[in-house]
Amino acid sequence: MQPKYPESNEACVVGENMQRVLFDIFLGAEEHLGEYLKHYTIKDIVQLINEEK
Repeated sequence: MQPKYPESNEACVVGENMQRVLFDIFLGAEEHLGEYLKHYTIKDIVQLINEEK
């Protein structure tokens, strides 16, 4: 998933690098999310749903 961001100003040091930097940040976040989600099974999710009732 690629982050959404408005058109950047290529004349600005921040705008010029925004796409690359945000992509790297989101890629790292996606990796952490994947590792976190590995700790849950369908059974865990069903149990959480039943706890909410």
